[in-house]
Amino acid sequence: LIDVVIHVDKDRAKFFRLKKYLPSQKEEEQENGSLIVSYKVTQEREMEEIVKKWIPNMKVVEPLSLKNKIEAELKKYLNIN
Repeated sequence: LIDVVIHVDKDRAKFFRLKKYLPSQKEEEQENGSLIVSYKVTQEREMEEIVKKWIPNMKVVEPLSLKNKIEAELKKYLNIN
């Protein structure tokens, strides 16, 4: 299994507290009200659509391969080199 860790802004944290997007979801609230959410997935693709739906209110912390892939797709979409 692959460990995926994301950071959710405090303004959207309530949505992650109310709904589990995957069965393995675990939340850890930060002092500023934001959330660190972790998942265990079999493939990074399981998280790609979830992350894309929540941009810019969510950032991938781990794994770096998923973070880099999302950033590359976003740059391509925005036509940034």
